[in-house]
Amino acid sequence: MNKFGRFALNKTEKFYAKMVGILLLTAILSVLGLLIYKQAFLFDLAVISVTLCLPLSAMQHIIKKEHLKMMWALIGFMVLIGLSMTAFTFVGRTNGPLFMIYIFSALGSQILANYYLSKR
Repeated sequence: MNKFGRFALNKTEKFYAKMVGILLLTAILSVLGLLIYKQAFLFDLAVISVTLCLPLSAMQHIIKKEHLKMMWALIGFMVLIGLSMTAFTFVGRTNGPLFMIYIFSALGSQILANYYLSKR
């Protein structure tokens, strides 16, 4: 609570904080599952969860609707690639190209978020 007796976070900030919290909890549970069960898809899930926190944490500061739409589209692409990467690892196939695409999209999302934040 702030000094006026109200909650310090607004509705948008609460939404992004909950999303980042869910992703971090997923990453922690994935790492614990990886240590216990030694399954490779849990490593992929942990990497996906942590890297999705980066664009989500920057999005609460982006004001323009067009920029938010582009960031949501990029996050949707990252989720699609990440889930397919995890599914391929789960069934025992290699996912090298998908992992590289995912890492470059995570890097691109951070660069794009920094660009949008500089253009506010």
